[in-house]
Amino acid sequence: MDLIGESGVFLLYALVALLAWLFVFKLVPETKGLSLEQIEAYFRSRGRPGG
Repeated sequence: MDLIGESGVFLLYALVALLAWLFVFKLVPETKGLSLEQIEAYFRSRGRPGG
């Protein structure tokens, strides 16, 4: 905090939160309404090259 100040710490936190939101928004698939088996099949089909 001594290096970047209180507002710098807040801005760093806001940046990390924004990056986390973008990661979830772009890369985490929608699973609402799917059974656990359907979710598992989705990840199995995408997870392994040649699999």
